[in-house]
Amino acid sequence: MPFRETSRTVHVLSHGSKLCLMAAGLLLVLAGYVFLSGIQRSSSTANPAPFLCQSAANPPTEAFPKSACGYLNRNRRYQAISYVVAALIVGGGGIMTFGSTSREELGGQPADDEV
Repeated sequence: MPFRETSRTVHVLSHGSKLCLMAAGLLLVLAGYVFLSGIQRSSSTANPAPFLCQSAANPPTEAFPKSACGYLNRNRRYQAISYVVAALIVGGGGIMTFGSTSREELGGQPADDEV
């Protein structure tokens, strides 16, 4: 049975690139947690009753919770954005630094007239 020679180029990420992408994925999970998790603030040191400031994704809209929470929601939003930027830097930098490897694979297929 005659075979026709075929080849293809396979690109595979290096181990360093894979580790950087995994770290970037964990940073993205952390960014999502910081953005979506609730924020508690103690009202005072004498009476440490917790006050819920909702989350960075859903900040309070009424006047009293806004004044009690201050800039906590905005700071958490900026913190989540910085984690996303760090994930992009780690992932992109890892791929640029470690790159990928490519190899040529040879294989045979049955000739068309024999099939």
